[in-house]
Amino acid sequence: MWAGEPGPIAGGVLHGLAFTQLSATHLQALRTVLHSRAEEGHASVRLPLRVSATCEPEHQGGPPLPGVTEAISREELSLRLPCTLPPGTSVRITLQTPLEPLTVKGTVVQVEPPERQRPGEPIRLDVRFTPLDWHASLYLGLILTALS
Repeated sequence: MWAGEPGPIAGGVLHGLAFTQLSATHLQALRTVLHSRAEEGHASVRLPLRVSATCEPEHQGGPPLPGVTEAISREELSLRLPCTLPPGTSVRITLQTPLEPLTVKGTVVQVEPPERQRPGEPIRLDVRFTPLDWHASLYLGLILTALS
């Protein structure tokens, strides 16, 4: 249904697709697979999201790191920062969304492998949200709804 632009750092091209003209049997099989994967915690729809953000590692002090988001889901956020943070680092991220800034907390769960990093280019990190309060959950839901 859509294809994005190539990522700035060998990030591939994001694509979206819609299944059409599926028989009832195939549609049910697809639903079963997606539902079972969701229960395993592996199915997470990521939508492209490009907004400025700042990232503050908790308990480390220093100024916030400037960055830009790449994709978002209900559970995680991918963003690019000028330096790496090790997995397990607790962070506070402020997203500069269209309506108002939104600050969320999370934990770095994955960092772009060194062989994919390019000197002088931002590094991709995936951050899993810690439990969100009702305001942040609602606001993220509004953002995801607007993107879909």
